[in-house]
Amino acid sequence: MKVKMLILGMSMIVGANFAPVSAALDSCSLSCMQKHNYCVESGGNEAVCEREYKACRAGCVQ
Repeated sequence: MKVKMLILGMSMIVGANFAPVSAALDSCSLSCMQKHNYCVESGGNEAVCEREYKACRAGCVQ
């Protein structure tokens, strides 16, 4: 799962160079990903971490 999130994060960073994505959304997405990685790495339940990540990302599009 960590590798998947790292790849997702890298693709977002690379994709940001080619797509007109707002800086606020990029910042919010990155923050959500960092929180998710911390949750998993600190021994959190992966399903709970995933739900929290999805809730965080849903808040980014508001």
